[in-house]
Amino acid sequence: MPRRRIVALLPLALLAVAPAARAAEVTIHLDEGERGIHFGQSHRITGTLTSDGTTPLAGQQIELQAKPFPFSDPLQTLVTATTGADGTFSFRRKLSRNTKLRVVAPAADARSELVTAHLFPATSLSYRQVRPGVVRITQDYRVPRDVQIGGKTLFYVAPAGAKTSRINRSATTRRVTPGRFRARVTVRIPNAYKGRFRYAACYRYTPRSGLGDPKISCPRSGYRF
Repeated sequence: MPRRRIVALLPLALLAVAPAARAAEVTIHLDEGERGIHFGQSHRITGTLTSDGTTPLAGQQIELQAKPFPFSDPLQTLVTATTGADGTFSFRRKLSRNTKLRVVAPAADARSELVTAHLFPATSLSYRQVRPGVVRITQDYRVPRDVQIGGKTLFYVAPAGAKTSRINRSATTRRVTPGRFRARVTVRIPNAYKGRFRYAACYRYTPRSGLGDPKISCPRSGYRF
């Protein structure tokens, strides 16, 4: 007697599997330029809100959250915005210290990674001739009034047209008034330069100042103009 095959049929409703929900994602990009952002300038923060890494979420409210140096306080919302038709957003914000930032989309239950925005002192570099063949080079700094910076400022002097230079001098960075600091050196210009030279200065990170990037150091040789 042939065997009878029994096939069990399940209702179609039970066979249907709901697709897994895809979490929203927030990407964030911090544009600090080649020379960094200096006190008084604005950081530009951009990014995109998507549902799967590619599909934009438009018209969503987002928040820029921050906690400034020394990074011990909770994150606080600085400003809100709405994503565009392509899911993108953009903020411009002046900061007064190095600051940790993130972007949150509450309705989408999404948040970006935490990034550190570095802020450098505003600087002004100048020189004047003291006597023939001798110049005085001054680096002025402007910072928040309650910030202290110090240590050495490094100065580089080279013939006009030179692409690199070694350290020529260093000077102590001193407070002039609240929020104003200065470093100054006097340099003899070699006759071989024929009166034409170029110069630069480099700020060294001051611990506990909350300004600058501790991972960046001044080159001891090969400064690139």
